Amino acid sequence: MKYMLERRQALGGFVPERRDTRKDIALPGDKAYELLAKGSGKQEVATTMAFVRLFKDLVRDKEFGHRVVPIIPDEARTFGLDAIFPSAKIFNTNGQNYLPVDREPC
Repeated sequence: MKYMLERRQALGGFVPERRDTRKDIALPGDKAYELLAKGSGKQEVATTMAFVRLFKDLVRDKEFGHRVVPIIPDEARTFGLDAIFPSAKIFNTNGQNYLPVDREPC
């Protein structure tokens, strides 16, 4: 009984009891959204391009980036997300099971 109570204490208490353990999240500043607000010159920025720009900025943000888990399909290169591969890595619970096409230098 003592062991079970110690384990329950380590997990934060009994299941039906809810405690407020939320912490404030430091969100990226306005700088992360500046490029999106400007558009691409005389026209609005395309949806895909806006997503890619915002995603890259959020991943690279020092305070917020560790909260973003990039689970990206094969189309990532098509959308221009391949620039974040080296820094953000690719999530796979079984590890990397494929050989990237760019694994060898040209």
